[in-house]
Amino acid sequence: MLGYEPKRLINQYLDLSFLFFQALVIEFVDKTRRFKGSTPKLDAVSLVLEQGYSRAAASRNLEINPNLMGRWVKEYQKEDEGQAFRGNGKLTPEQEELRSLRLENKQLKMEREILKKATVFFAKETKSNIGL
Repeated sequence: MLGYEPKRLINQYLDLSFLFFQALVIEFVDKTRRFKGSTPKLDAVSLVLEQGYSRAAASRNLEINPNLMGRWVKEYQKEDEGQAFRGNGKLTPEQEELRSLRLENKQLKMEREILKKATVFFAKETKSNIGL
């Protein structure tokens, strides 16, 4: 029986270690998921800019890193009104306009090339009909 006692203690220790690690992971995931999207970030920034909290106090109350709060405030101040925290794939109005203009430019260039080729084709066709 004495030979099995250390194995039991090691297994209990590993079980407790795993449970502790699992609790840390769940807590981390909860904290990171809490600020997905723009609304919670805008609310956090409004604590600093509109309600007069210091960055340290606001980050302490929200349980986030003060550097993260500072980054959010800088990003909000740098971006246009309502354009902060757009997320991946969401373009500003200027970027969207530039994208559509480039697409239109590409299409117009293709149409111009088609018209050039058609002009050459019909010019040859007309010469061959006149020569008959």
